[in-house]
Amino acid sequence: MTLHPSGIPHGPHPGLAEKSIGLTETHELAVMCDTFHPLRLTKLAKGMDDPAYAYSWYEEDGAAAPSPEEDPAGVTSHF
Repeated sequence: MTLHPSGIPHGPHPGLAEKSIGLTETHELAVMCDTFHPLRLTKLAKGMDDPAYAYSWYEEDGAAAPSPEEDPAGVTSHF
């Protein structure tokens, strides 16, 4: 599950849009829930946060992920 800050969507992994050209169907399931009020992480969810997730979209191998203390957001909002 990924929580995105208001107004910041995410798209497909790099290169997937190009790979989809000519396809007639996909075999995936995606669910997006919009809320009127902000979602808040529980202590359990915060403990499952993956600080490297925000950098998993980088195409370069070995992209260094900062620790949550170095990350301006403090958490990646992914668990």
